[in-house]
Amino acid sequence: MSLQPLFQRDPSGSIVVVGFAHNKTHNGEMYHVSGKITGILDAGVQHLLIHSGTPEVHLNSTKFSFGRGDIDILLYENVVTSADGTLIPTINLNRESANTSTTLTYKDPTITDQGDLIHTQWFVPTSAGVGQSPGGTDSEGLGEEWILDPATKYDFVITNNSGSTIDMWFEFLYYTD
Repeated sequence: MSLQPLFQRDPSGSIVVVGFAHNKTHNGEMYHVSGKITGILDAGVQHLLIHSGTPEVHLNSTKFSFGRGDIDILLYENVVTSADGTLIPTINLNRESANTSTTLTYKDPTITDQGDLIHTQWFVPTSAGVGQSPGGTDSEGLGEEWILDPATKYDFVITNNSGSTIDMWFEFLYYTD
């Protein structure tokens, strides 16, 4: 696929510059996965598995919101599964593009080898059931962009330490080369 330029001309002839992610969206190379998971019991664990495809995957943003904290999120790489779980739809942000992603995301995989811990995050405890989303409306889960190894499984392990049953929301945004 040929890349569109990072700039265009508007009707007046002026050059309009767009950002890199915006350009990836126009090229049909920016993807979105999101969902809400309800009823995670206290001390319960929720797994979200990303099986990276090809071409190279750039995990640009991860966001999480929880009904309350104390929540731990651990990210593992080189995970081995006996079953990948329930497929979560991946959406191309360019709704006119026929491109599809070879990277797939699942919930509730069966893990046989957890792999290597590469990232940790903690959502602080909350009181009286007040919702928890550090950093404003959303929490950026990984900070900077991560370039995932091709054909590798990554597992977000979310542990509810809040003392109550919780609901959660997540969003992953990534682009491919």
